[in-house]
Amino acid sequence: MIMDLSTLIVTLCITIVIFLITNLHQRKKRDLGEVSLIPSTLIQIIAIVVFVVLAAHLISTATGITFPRRHLF
Repeated sequence: MIMDLSTLIVTLCITIVIFLITNLHQRKKRDLGEVSLIPSTLIQIIAIVVFVVLAAHLISTATGITFPRRHLF
């Protein structure tokens, strides 16, 4: 399944928004001993990985040059 360009750009924007929201959530002041139930760092890492993969897909879509596939054998 290949994404069209508008879906790709919207998904890139969504990953940026998710990263910024979790970053603000992580920086929020809390009382000593209060622990956040949402793992903000893990969500940020996942958002960055998804962003990098989608950015690579955007580059290959825009230029028409595909990345070489790795052969297992």
